[in-house]
Amino acid sequence: LIRHASQSCGDNGVSLTALWVGMTNPSPRPRAADVAEAAISYEFATGINNQPSTSYQLCWAYNPPNGVPGATSIYSEYRVSVGSFTMNGPEQGQKLICQLGAGCNLAIQ
Repeated sequence: LIRHASQSCGDNGVSLTALWVGMTNPSPRPRAADVAEAAISYEFATGINNQPSTSYQLCWAYNPPNGVPGATSIYSEYRVSVGSFTMNGPEQGQKLICQLGAGCNLAIQ
């Protein structure tokens, strides 16, 4: 489960809205193919919209209810803080005006 760093792992959630469009949060249980002897892979899908940020944390739970939560109370199952989470990407909403026939530079922040 990815949560804002100001929230504590194990606290009930306040919103079921995905942090980034296209992402599943919390991640569904891993498939058998994602489980190896030394590691387990979790698939959150690909976030495609909303602002990148460094102010999130990753919370973990052993065998939580599966899939997209039906209530924010499911967040209380994720009690173990794994560490910080950063979503990288360009800042959205930038505007660029270029003149036809002239050089144009775009700096992605």
